[in-house]
Amino acid sequence: MFAGELTVTELNPSSTFKQRTITRMAPEQLFTAGEPNFGYFDGPVKQLTAPGASFSLGTQWRLRLKRQLEIVMLQHRQFQLLCRVAAPLQAPQILLFDHVKQQVRDISPRRFFKGRATLSSNAWQGMSSAGELKLAKFQGHWQLQLAAAAAKLPLSLNAELRPTPLSLPVSCCGALRPQGWVYQQQHHGLAPVGEFMLNFEPQVLSRMTAGYGYFVGQSSRQTPWRWLIFNGDVNGRRAGMCLTDGLSATFPGNGLWLDGARHILPSVQLTVEQRGRRLRQWRILSACGCVEGVFTPKIELAAKSVGWLPTQTPQLLSGQLDLDVIDCAGQHLEIRNLPAIIGSER
Repeated sequence: MFAGELTVTELNPSSTFKQRTITRMAPEQLFTAGEPNFGYFDGPVKQLTAPGASFSLGTQWRLRLKRQLEIVMLQHRQFQLLCRVAAPLQAPQILLFDHVKQQVRDISPRRFFKGRATLSSNAWQGMSSAGELKLAKFQGHWQLQLAAAAAKLPLSLNAELRPTPLSLPVSCCGALRPQGWVYQQQHHGLAPVGEFMLNFEPQVLSRMTAGYGYFVGQSSRQTPWRWLIFNGDVNGRRAGMCLTDGLSATFPGNGLWLDGARHILPSVQLTVEQRGRRLRQWRILSACGCVEGVFTPKIELAAKSVGWLPTQTPQLLSGQLDLDVIDCAGQHLEIRNLPAIIGSER
C-alpha cells in the first residue's frame, strides 16, 4: 500500500470568479519538435504550421482536413457588416444585416467562386484575398479592404481595425478530438479607422465597433462547431466578445474586451432550444456560472450547398443578445438587447 497526503485549503467564496487564466509569452513558432505548443498566449504567434498558400478545386481533397477561417465584423447602430473567407471549398461571404428592415443583404459572388482564395499563413503578417475582399495584416494590425459590385449593393471600405493601447488579442492553441490541433486569434472591441461608403453615402466609422477572428487547424475528421461574436457599446464603454463551442474544451479562445482590457472567459455551451419555432432561441451557459444568457435570432441566412459539393456556406444568425458575465476581476456585467451574430460551422 502506498500512503499519501491531501491538503485542502478553503478559498474565500467571493474570490471564486477572480481566478485568472494563466497566459504565457507567445512563442515565435507554434510548433516545437513537431508538436504544437498548447495554451493561452500574451500576443500573436508569428509562425504557424497551417494551410496558408492557395486553395482551388484541384487541391481540395488533399487539404480537406485542414481548415482556415477568417472573419471581420463591423457593428453599426443600424446594421452589421460581416466578411468571411474560409478554405478549402468555401467562397467568400460579404453580408449586411439590416436591423431597420430586418433582412440580410448577401453581396457575395452569386455564382460558385472559381477564383483562387489566397489565405495568409498567420494572423501577424500577410494578405488574405478572395475576389473583392482583402484582409491585410501588418505586425498584428488588421486592415479590411472591400469593393462590392455596384449591381448588388454599392459598398466600398478601406479601414484599419485599431486597438486601444496595450489591448491584447485572445490567442491560444488547443487540441481537437480525436486527433488534431486548432490555433485561434481573436480581437474585438476595436475602432475602425478609414473610409466607408454605403449606397454612395459616407459612413462615420467612429460610430462603429469592429473585431476579427482567425482560426486555423488540422484534424483527423470534420469538426462541427459554433461561434458567437458581438461588438458595440456597453454602458458607455467600447466592448466586444467572442465565444466558441465545439473546438478545444481546455483552450476555447473565449474572450471579452472592455475599453481594450482583455478578459479570458471559460468554456461555454451554445445550444438551440428544442421547441418548434423557425428561429429558435439559443442558450449560452458555462459550467462555473460566469457566462449565462440567451440569444434571440431575428435574421437568418440558411446554410447553402452548390450541386454535389458539400455545404459551402454556414448558417448565420443575427439577433439580440442578453447575457450576464462575470469578468476576470469578479465584476458582474449585464449585456441587454445588444446585436450579435452566431455561426454554425461544419
